[in-house]
Amino acid sequence: MTIGGHWLKFFHGRGDYRAAVRELPIPENQKDKLVAFFGGEKDFLDDLSLTKKWDYVNNTSYNQFLLDRVGLSIDTIPILNAHLLILNGPSGWNHTVLEGILAGSPGLRAMGWLADFVDSIAATLIDDLAGEIRMFPDGNASVARLLVQKMIPGVAPGMKGFEDVAIARFDYSALDLADQPVRVRLNSTAVGVKEVGDYVQVDYVQQGKPLSITASHCVLACYNNLIPDLCPEMSDAQKNGLGYGVRVPFVYANVLLENGQAFSELGVTFTHCPYDPFQWVSAAPTMTSGGYEPPRGPDDPMVVFMMASPTPADGTKGTTRDLLRMGRHKIYASTFD
Repeated sequence: MTIGGHWLKFFHGRGDYRAAVRELPIPENQKDKLVAFFGGEKDFLDDLSLTKKWDYVNNTSYNQFLLDRVGLSIDTIPILNAHLLILNGPSGWNHTVLEGILAGSPGLRAMGWLADFVDSIAATLIDDLAGEIRMFPDGNASVARLLVQKMIPGVAPGMKGFEDVAIARFDYSALDLADQPVRVRLNSTAVGVKEVGDYVQVDYVQQGKPLSITASHCVLACYNNLIPDLCPEMSDAQKNGLGYGVRVPFVYANVLLENGQAFSELGVTFTHCPYDPFQWVSAAPTMTSGGYEPPRGPDDPMVVFMMASPTPADGTKGTTRDLLRMGRHKIYASTFD
């Protein structure tokens, strides 16, 4: 079932949110509560003093607020969780009320005086978020290409910059020349970094051969949990600090369709799927840049971009770090069947 409209705006009481909510396949009493919540018809913390409100929004999970104060059921809450899952990884069980609202989840208008004070500012932010997405056709790859061309102009001497980076041809043989002040060495995996006198020695493997270089300075930037193994000389405090963080697992999938007729018939470009494995499904942005012209018609091939967060969103107990590890394990254990 697809319910059209701009749900990011509906979540914040803008547009015809009442009609959209009434189409949802949920019980009528849940629809009533969502309408009141989105529209700010009630201050759901009106029994608390200002000080206690502040304490509540900083110490209560967003989902617990939805459950206890707004009156949403466990089955309805996922509608408001997909946004947090895709943006931050964990669900509303692992965001405070304040964190959830600051991330763009609904609730600001249901905070009494605070809503009146901040709502006009929030409206501007929502409109910005709801606007056209601007990005390079190949995503962040163009950012790396721009940086490399800035440091090593000879790699693409005819490239102008932002306007034609998407179609510029790079000469990879020009990346690692001895007469250049900057050299980029591809297919070289660092396996060790250590201080040798006044220099830094970097050991690496290229085409199966162990090699090393020395430099006066070194910036070691990679996956934090690997750094203690690459640089065992660092202190235990540094190793523990680098090992604390847990990367947020996300799944991004690009699906090439023979044509875009199905999306054209639905009249949608972005779909919110709170109960599905991929919580957001969208038509990949059709960006035109410096001679790059993507197909646009419904009969043309189309790329569908799907986003998912596998982190448990069912209230599973554990720290956020534990849940992120569970999400990563879920990815590793999943098959393509």
